[in-house]
Amino acid sequence: MVSELKKRFNTSDPFDICSYLNILVRFRDLGSVKGLYKYYKRNRFIIVNSCLDYDEQRVVCAHELAHDRLHGRLVRNAYMFDNSIDDFSLKPEFEANVFASELLIDDDYIIKNYNSSVTFSDLASSIGVCEALVRIKCAILKNRGADIDVRTDFDYNIFR
Repeated sequence: MVSELKKRFNTSDPFDICSYLNILVRFRDLGSVKGLYKYYKRNRFIIVNSCLDYDEQRVVCAHELAHDRLHGRLVRNAYMFDNSIDDFSLKPEFEANVFASELLIDDDYIIKNYNSSVTFSDLASSIGVCEALVRIKCAILKNRGADIDVRTDFDYNIFR
């Protein structure tokens, strides 16, 4: 789904993709909530916490875009709040994180720059995403056959 969106709109920018899909993105001070997705009266909204820096807002927008694309039926007439995108305990949250990692992180960049002397944190900083998304992306690439030694505590079965 992500590769189709990137190809269709010729971008991996979640704000641009939202615009093309007529999803309204708004910025508000949400306190501890990073973002939320809302479907209301046939309109789709993503609200991003205005207190976050641009890189965090981009990650949150990608994550909330995933909820629209993957879980739209689950949130009809209900809000989907995200306090932490690192939460793998709920399947929809994990799936949204997988979507965001695929959208925001280029396969070739990870393959070219991943080695034993580079930490996930280093890679995340260089890309402008959180470490959790880099870990997910590395797991995806390992599952696809890339020579990446990644140890994580989440369930790989989602990739099968």
